[in-house]
Amino acid sequence: MLISLHIIDYSNVILFNRIQGYKKSEVYSTTTALVHHIEKDDCIPGNILFADGYSLRTTNGFSISTIAGSPTSSGYNDSSGTSGRFGYLFGFYQKNRTHVIVADYDNNCLRMVDRTIGHISQFAGTCRSAGHRDGRVGYAYLKAPFQMVLDKTTPTTLILSQDRVASSYAYLRSIDINTGNAGVLVSSGLLQPRGMAWDESGRFLFVANRYYIAKITWSTKSVQTLVGSTSPGNIVGSFSQSRFNNLKDILIINQEVMIMTDWGQSKLKAINIASQVSMNVDISGFNAGIRSITQINGNTYVGTHGKIYKLSESPVERRVALKAEYSVSCDQLILQGMFGKALLEPVLKLKMTELQDICGNGCNMAVNMTPSYSCSDNILEVRWPTDIVFTEDVKEIPTKVEEMLSNSLKTVKREKAQILTLNRDPHFLLPRVQDNGESIQLVLETKCTGDGKVYQENTNSCV
Repeated sequence: MLISLHIIDYSNVILFNRIQGYKKSEVYSTTTALVHHIEKDDCIPGNILFADGYSLRTTNGFSISTIAGSPTSSGYNDSSGTSGRFGYLFGFYQKNRTHVIVADYDNNCLRMVDRTIGHISQFAGTCRSAGHRDGRVGYAYLKAPFQMVLDKTTPTTLILSQDRVASSYAYLRSIDINTGNAGVLVSSGLLQPRGMAWDESGRFLFVANRYYIAKITWSTKSVQTLVGSTSPGNIVGSFSQSRFNNLKDILIINQEVMIMTDWGQSKLKAINIASQVSMNVDISGFNAGIRSITQINGNTYVGTHGKIYKLSESPVERRVALKAEYSVSCDQLILQGMFGKALLEPVLKLKMTELQDICGNGCNMAVNMTPSYSCSDNILEVRWPTDIVFTEDVKEIPTKVEEMLSNSLKTVKREKAQILTLNRDPHFLLPRVQDNGESIQLVLETKCTGDGKVYQENTNSCV
């Protein structure tokens, strides 16, 4: 399922062609402090587990239960439950339903929370002793541990991001999930690693690295800058131009699209790896301090200062399509039942490849969708969908989109939209030339995103 994002910046939306539109954000749960990490709760079905300041907590959206620590009081204490104290919790990893490994940033160690009794214990590193040393728990040193992900190539190993304050320190550490033994994975090429996420193949690890996203080829541990720079900024556009302020977390949508939290700008940012572009994702209603992002059961949640938001989808989708009209006898072409459709529909589908030239680099034809068509008064109207999509508040095609495609539409030859019809003579059918001299036009199609829903134009609603 594709994530839907409400993109307000129309100057960039044409560059970002794999994302639809979120309508709004709604408060899922009111927390106490900064929500640094969010995951599906493996222990309590339907709940979300999150790090809230100095505590590990769980919520169903209506009530919050503190598992260990205090959301308002920091320190170091291995007492059980809410009597225990953490320096500052950032990431965590659920080892199983009852045990959670947490990154205690200020105490420079990983700690284990036993949810059955609320007990807290030292798991990796040496609590309250910062530094760099490999080895067993109580001997090894960590420095400001931040986030953890499971190593897809070695499923008994956690990858831990941490601060590197000296050349002898490592950026990414290995943590044995059973013993807590600490080792080294990546010692160079990064800046300040925070959130991490694997690509779908498990070959590449993406790292939110303060001002840029790093891409690590995991087999060789080679690091390259994917997008951004070693200096801060707030610029979206091409990868070479893009600048970020303080990236904290990453959500991989698919092999092309990634969303990041930019703490320094209090914004969600998105990139399209295939198109090599970045853009702002402007969703109204957020608290300041966007920190974490995750997807649970098809829903996207964002953690900020004092709140967890759930992003709700727009019920209506408005999609840019290419339209052409043909003079033909409707009875002859379509009203022959399934036989007529069987001849026409594959022809229209194949034509989308040729029409890609009109999009150029700004959009793509939605080849996974079927073109729509209708015939009345001996005019066949065909609409080929692109992947430029907006939410219901967009009533007409933005000027930037029209400007981008106008030159292509004016210069495209009619033969580009010529269709083959075997059950008529002549077999090749050219589109009609419109009053503006164009044979292919841009239109904005409106459809409902919900299954079985039909859009009612008079009420602008789906029923």
